[in-house]
Amino acid sequence: MANSYTKISDTEIERTKQEDAPAPKIDKFNYDFLVQQKKDIEKQRDDYVAQRNIEIAEIDEMLEECGKLGILTAKVEEV
Repeated sequence: MANSYTKISDTEIERTKQEDAPAPKIDKFNYDFLVQQKKDIEKQRDDYVAQRNIEIAEIDEMLEECGKLGILTAKVEEV
């Protein structure tokens, strides 16, 4: 079911979220809060991705060293 939006004031929006329940769920949000929330979430995402990239780089370095040292997989390929 679709959501509907209503302007409450110059700085607030109201969302009516139709769910499976008999009554719709109504939430009010301040514009500045929404802008800051988006920034915070984007920063958290970027920090997470940056950390994962560091970990991937470390693993790539170790895999490269494994290759130099002749360390290979212990898995036996099935024919």
